[in-house]
Amino acid sequence: MTKRRLKRQLGLAQAVMLGTAGTIAAEIFVLTGHVAGIAGPASVLALLLVGVEWPRGGYRVEFQFCLGELGATKSFYYMSKHHDGIRKKAAQAAGGAEAGTDAPAGEAEAPVGADTAASAKAEAELRVRLLAKAEAEAKAAAATAAATAMFKVADLRRPEDRVTVAQEDGRAVVGVVCPSGIGEATVTAAGAWPASLTVDLRYEADRPFRSLERFTCRVSKGPGEGETQGLPHRIIRGAGGAVTVAIDVPADVRGWRALRLGWIDAYR
Repeated sequence: MTKRRLKRQLGLAQAVMLGTAGTIAAEIFVLTGHVAGIAGPASVLALLLVGVEWPRGGYRVEFQFCLGELGATKSFYYMSKHHDGIRKKAAQAAGGAEAGTDAPAGEAEAPVGADTAASAKAEAELRVRLLAKAEAEAKAAAATAAATAMFKVADLRRPEDRVTVAQEDGRAVVGVVCPSGIGEATVTAAGAWPASLTVDLRYEADRPFRSLERFTCRVSKGPGEGETQGLPHRIIRGAGGAVTVAIDVPADVRGWRALRLGWIDAYR
């Protein structure tokens, strides 16, 4: 049985004409539909009276046809001013519907001037918040730099351990980050120690210690010097079970510069 096949009689010119006709015809149908929605039955009369207007405010769109090894590039003018108006009206209608849903019945729509004023006020408040945040960060950086100059940390057990010291409201806060849960460090002060210290123990920045089996703190006149004295301290369990240690520094040893800390979260 012989199979019937269609003959390839469509050339490049015919392909270009078909593509062009389809593209332009789609635009014409869209525009006539838009005119019909405005003029109604008088659409034909309106077209006769106005005539064919040269398109303005549109875009030049290029397209390419290929047929085997042959190819051709053509273009057409896409008149967008009618579509832009339709899109604008649709967006306004959608915005009005949303406003009508959110606002109480009978409430008048806010004028454009009020929206502009509200936007300017929001921008001003945002600038104030950003300035306040920048000032707070600058103060925190200055406090950190001052604390770094006043306190030196040494003799960490593991290289991944981190110990920082900051001064807050007349007391020193020692921040300890120890992933293993067991460690020690020596903190040396440039001057006298405050009357109270707080040690914040964490595995990571957002993961505090939940248990503390052992904590030691001894003070000496300097690093490596033999005479030491233990300091009284209290283990405090805060919100969520986070563990901190409050240390009292007697007046007679506040001038002793080296503070040796040791901690064990749980015996293995």
